[in-house]
Amino acid sequence: MPKTIVWSPKKILELGNMWLPATLHTAVKLGIFDAIGDRSATLVAVMQKTKTSQHGTEPLLNALAAAGLLIKKNNQYRNTSVSKNFLCSNSKKYLGASLLHHHYLMHSWIHLDQSVTTGKAIRHRATSQNPAQRTAFYQAMNATGLRVAPLLAKKLNFKEMRTLLDLGGGPATYACHFCLHNPQLKAFVFDLGFAKAHAQKNINQFKMQKRVSFIEGNYLTDPLPGQYDAIFLSHILHAESPERCQLMIQKAVRALNPGGKILIQEFVMNDNKDGPLFPALFALNMLIGTDGGTAYSQKEIAVLLKAAGVNKIRHLPFIMPNGASVICATV
Repeated sequence: MPKTIVWSPKKILELGNMWLPATLHTAVKLGIFDAIGDRSATLVAVMQKTKTSQHGTEPLLNALAAAGLLIKKNNQYRNTSVSKNFLCSNSKKYLGASLLHHHYLMHSWIHLDQSVTTGKAIRHRATSQNPAQRTAFYQAMNATGLRVAPLLAKKLNFKEMRTLLDLGGGPATYACHFCLHNPQLKAFVFDLGFAKAHAQKNINQFKMQKRVSFIEGNYLTDPLPGQYDAIFLSHILHAESPERCQLMIQKAVRALNPGGKILIQEFVMNDNKDGPLFPALFALNMLIGTDGGTAYSQKEIAVLLKAAGVNKIRHLPFIMPNGASVICATV
């Protein structure tokens, strides 16, 4: 497996601290890039908008300028094209929600050694934590979905499908885009009640009130209502143990009409489990934050599908911009 990092003493030391990620997270959380906006701003102006101190704000702005995310000239600061496009919340390409989600994860990552030693999680799931963290989680889901779903909708074949269940579909981003691309399709998002407001926002925004519905439920403990032509499981297996994944897949298979498809989108590891890098690191994130979750390999997912009685299994030949891929099976 080709390695993605060229290691050197300098690289080891660069990656051995969290200073730059923490600086970026702090700037997004405090609204620094929004405070500067489209014009140049003085230190005092940024302080007033963000309600922060001079002693803290000045070195933060200088560090952001040194990192190339701000431009400092004549004691004024302005956003770069990158920060305008990706770090200002009024941009359609805003990545701040994902960064805030990672900000909340950092508190547990510094205790990774504890999880490795005990084999147990040291934080609760994002969906069961305080409202700010839960909101950041769903907003990050939506931000990623807005980048990936339009592309995935063009690659998946739903032409013969009339009904789709998006299991754990959160903010309904995928369900809405699948319906936008397939006018005959109706979609149902099955998720916890926490997700309903986020889903409804997208359903309203995409004018999908007649074609996308939200069903409140827990995919582990509740039966799946109805029968469907396709069931989409996007990034939910990684949060569960193999036993619970088996339960979910069996439920999904039973809820499919004859000839129906089960589509699993995940950060899939290779069968040797030595890459790609992001899924390998993501497995550690699941170690810290879930009870038995991990990043599964193609082979492991295929074993789960076969145990549920599915044999026509394909790993579709594309990788999405976030590094995810899709395994498709037909019952």
